[in-house]
Amino acid sequence: MKRSIIVTLLLAAGMAVAWGPDTRLTDNSYSDFTYWSCQRRVAEDSTGRIHVIWYVMNSGLGTYRFQVYYKRFNPGTGWTQDTMLSGDLYADSTHNKYPAIAVDSSGLVIAAWGSDTSENADAFIYYKTCLPEGSGNGGWDATSRLLSSSGPDFTRECPNLAATPDGHVHAVWKEVKPGGGICVAYRELIDTVWQAQADLELNSNYKVYPAVAGGPDNSVHVVWHGRNGPSGYYNVWYTARKDTTWGAMENVSSGVRHQMNPSVAANPVTSEPHVLWQGQDANGTGRAIHAHRTVAGWQPRDTVSEPGLEYAQGNGQIEFTRDGTGHAVWEGRSDSSPTVGQIRYGQRSVAGIWSAPANLTSATSTRERPSIANGGNSASPFDLHIVWSDYRDGNSEMYYKHDSVITAVGEGAQPAGWRSWPRATFVRGVLELPGPGTRSELPERNSVMSRADLFDASGRTAMKLHPGANDVSGLAPGVYFVREERGASRGEAGVRKVVILR
Repeated sequence: MKRSIIVTLLLAAGMAVAWGPDTRLTDNSYSDFTYWSCQRRVAEDSTGRIHVIWYVMNSGLGTYRFQVYYKRFNPGTGWTQDTMLSGDLYADSTHNKYPAIAVDSSGLVIAAWGSDTSENADAFIYYKTCLPEGSGNGGWDATSRLLSSSGPDFTRECPNLAATPDGHVHAVWKEVKPGGGICVAYRELIDTVWQAQADLELNSNYKVYPAVAGGPDNSVHVVWHGRNGPSGYYNVWYTARKDTTWGAMENVSSGVRHQMNPSVAANPVTSEPHVLWQGQDANGTGRAIHAHRTVAGWQPRDTVSEPGLEYAQGNGQIEFTRDGTGHAVWEGRSDSSPTVGQIRYGQRSVAGIWSAPANLTSATSTRERPSIANGGNSASPFDLHIVWSDYRDGNSEMYYKHDSVITAVGEGAQPAGWRSWPRATFVRGVLELPGPGTRSELPERNSVMSRADLFDASGRTAMKLHPGANDVSGLAPGVYFVREERGASRGEAGVRKVVILR
């Protein structure tokens, strides 16, 4: 009976989603854009600040040049005003577009974007860093710095950023060398020093729109789309660095037609990379497709959007919360919105099962290019943040949606008498349980624990638990559940999700 209950709890919703309303972040007479590709445009730092980046052509500047803009949410004071982050480069008569943003483990915010005197903004990659301060947008470098080399006649596009727990920041972009040769350029920031550029897959094959993710083991995962030859359909390609050596290029998608615009994230529990992309079926219809890699290789692909609908789906991103739950957002039409593409969402349980897709928006005009982030190491590690471009106001504006995710062990399927803690617990070697007289996280705070068991994801008893310190260092990393009984006379019980880390 216990095993069936635990499995039911695991395969239920997994996490309850409480989406807030759509929030308009910009209110301008000009258009605000999140294009292009799957760059990360929103991030949350450890204090709960939310950082958003995008680009515009501001008619109020007098001379029309694309520029990078930024704003943040400061807890306690709310959203700040728009700030032109590339203002020093505007003064140099350059266009600045296609930004990405990330936060490292120390709280340093870093932004990168393309820049050029032409509106393609594809000659150089610049960056700025920020240690946030004050109630506004303070803390940013005054001067933009080159991330790419200063040599002429290069084409560089779509930088993307990620961070790893060791405090390193990882940057990628597409680079076309003078005279030919295309690579995914990679650089790593260690402390305050950018390491030498590595040219991943430098050859004549077409490649574009790289994305990067850091794993909990400090591994680095890079994807892009392109060809492995002079012609043919695009596929999604992958390479990774587990220590100091980059692995061989691998075909993630192997699709029948074009497979494009990938996003990548690493599961923080398993360290396995997961990729979401826009894949065309045999009829050319775009689908939101997912695949992940285990030690045995790439596993069978999942269609995250509805496979039977003849609606274009894609241009999305994937992210994971700390318990190993996956979250995907993308744009597309559906039976409930057949003429207007909405921002759509799907959730992957820790057991690897995708939920049915849901529309997060319902307005009557186009919305595009969503980007997603989670709370990471903040006080709200299960929160989700989504930003996108939205045309409901007559021109493209930036919109935001927040999700207070509640760990929902048994959501919608709890037997009477079972209760749940609102958050998962993360442990490495020791799991502490309250003893007699210790305040419990259960609603019955004055009851006394009578017994507790630790179950694995399949519902098998992993070990018996006792009040105080329990040594769990001998268990395999992964998701477990504590069933704690309190109050001998009433038989009250609670279930808590526990993630055992490496």
